[in-house]
This record gives sequence, structure tokens and C-alpha cells, in this order.
Amino acid sequence: MIRKHTVQARLPQFAPPGLAMSARRFASPMRLLLPLCMALCASLSAAASAAANDNDTRSIIVSGQGIVTAMPDRAMVSLTAESRNTELETARDEVNRVVRDLLRLARSLGIEDQHINATAITVRPEYDWNPQRRERVFIGYHVARRVDIDLRQLERLGALIEGAVDRGITQIGEPELKPGNPAELRREALALAAEDARLNAVSVAETLGGRVGPARRIIASEDSPNERPRPMMMEARATADSGAADSYAAGELSYSARIEITFDLLMD
Repeated sequence: MIRKHTVQARLPQFAPPGLAMSARRFASPMRLLLPLCMALCASLSAAASAAANDNDTRSIIVSGQGIVTAMPDRAMVSLTAESRNTELETARDEVNRVVRDLLRLARSLGIEDQHINATAITVRPEYDWNPQRRERVFIGYHVARRVDIDLRQLERLGALIEGAVDRGITQIGEPELKPGNPAELRREALALAAEDARLNAVSVAETLGGRVGPARRIIASEDSPNERPRPMMMEARATADSGAADSYAAGELSYSARIEITFDLLMD
């Protein structure tokens, strides 16, 4: 008799060596990254909470203006002597004569030499167009000298201008009036603008049932800060009578500043 035996083979349950090693290598970095991810999430949550708190902060944006006026106490005066002649030497001599007379006038008014600048001179040949000959025709020379005077005694402005005209000055620029302390006046205008803005903020806050907190943002500026101060009013009329020098009156100078401030609005 032949006996039959059934043999059941069981394969061993194990993973390939390469796969097991990869799994262990993957699990180790993950254990390290997990705390880092949790810390990053916590930081993002805190930042979002802080941003939400900032967005909840109430604020008031107000503006203010300050204006300061002052009387000038000095003037920059520009005077020009001119002459035209076919002879350059003749035109130059005439201009130099007028300038010498003007300098004598300035000294007689108590103006010191260090406040006088008489170094500018221009010489220019002049031509006319001849339509028949279709060419330029020389007609002479134009000579001009400019004298700049820093007048520290403003009450003598009229006497200086009228005397200059009597001595042959042909061009007089508008006097530039100046105060003695322009920087202090600008700062005073800024201070007034800041106080005006604060009072505006208080008015708004009290109307809303709150109060003004600290200032968070300030933007200050001067009106036309790169411009020289100019007079608000000035009379400079030359008349034929002998009292023309008394007709020159300098008015007030005006300095203005603007400011914009952001305040916290505190609600009790």
C-alpha cells in the first residue's frame, strides 16, 4: 500500500531588508519634525491673534494748522545800473559812475561795506536786423552792473530806493523782506499746528464718548518750505514829490505749518 502525505509549506513572513531599513529611516525624521511643526503652528496662531488685536485698536486721524506772523527787520535789495552806447568804454564808464554814486548813498545811510555786493557785471553786444540787406547790424554795447544790499535798518528802505533812482539806477527788484529769527518762527508755527490737531482729536473723542490716547503717527510740513518768506503786504510807490521815501511800508511776514497726527481712541 502506498501512503500519500500532504506537505504544506509556509513561507516566512518578513519584509525585504531594503524596505524595512527605509521605514526605520523615515520614522526617525518624522519624530523630529513633529515638535517643530507644532511650534510653528503655535507661533502662527499667536501672530494672527496679535494682528487681530491691532485691527481692533481704535484710532483718530486729525490735522492741524498753525500760523505765525512777524514784522520784518531787514531787506535784501537788488539794484541795477545800465547803459547803452556804440563805444564800450563810454557805456562802462557811465555804469561805473552810477554805481559809485550808489555806494556813496549807501554809506551815507549807515550801510556797512560787508552788507554790499557790487561785483556782478554783464557786457553784451547788441544787433538789429536789416531786412533790406538781410543781415544783422551792430548797434552798440549793453553794460549792466548789479548791486545787492543787505539793509539792516528797514526804516531806511524808502530813502535807499528813491536815492538810487535819483542817481541813475534803472532796475530795482522787489525787496525780499526777512525777520531776524525765521527758524524760531517756523518752530512756533509747528507747535501751534500740533496743539490745533490735539484739540481737534479731543473734540472728536469726547463726541464719541471716549478720550484721546497716545499719538502713534505724526506727519508735519511747512507750506512751501523751499520758498523764501515773502511779505503779505508791501507798498513801494515812487512819486514825484520829495516825500516819496515815506511811502514805502513793509507789512507782516506770515509763516504757516500743517500737521497730521494719528491718536489712539480710548473707549472707557
